[in-house]
Amino acid sequence: AARCGVVRLLRRHGARVTVFDRAEPALLMARSAPPHLVVIDLDLPGMTGFEAAEALKDDRATDDVPVLVLSRRGDSRTRTAAFAVGADAFLAKPCVLDEVLAATWSLARRGRAARDRRALSAMLSEALASSRRWEAHGSRALSRESAIADGDQDRARVR
Repeated sequence: AARCGVVRLLRRHGARVTVFDRAEPALLMARSAPPHLVVIDLDLPGMTGFEAAEALKDDRATDDVPVLVLSRRGDSRTRTAAFAVGADAFLAKPCVLDEVLAATWSLARRGRAARDRRALSAMLSEALASSRRWEAHGSRALSRESAIADGDQDRARVR
């Protein structure tokens, strides 16, 4: 019931939400298309929320995806354990929906920024590699072109 309320709230505020009853299929989807945020319950059948959060943070494809833990167990030991495996935020159930909304928007913004940084880094790496390839192959041609521009026919003939 609480999950339905959280899902409705997020959807009402424009979030695209995919719900999974088990961690394993959620991890597969997250690895293939990293989301801006993962909201996870610690009490899942099969793989626990602790294990799922740790798996997300241990995988290069999802290590920068923020994780919000929602749990009926809000004691200090549980919170500490959740943060130890990589949770970025923790809210105890029953949750105040305004807090859920504030936490999800804050963490999702961080997730989008991380994804943007990763995309920018990949573009810059490719541009640098392309520049290095051009330099390696273009230096001889550039040398020849500058010799022609200088009028040095002897240097222009050398390849």
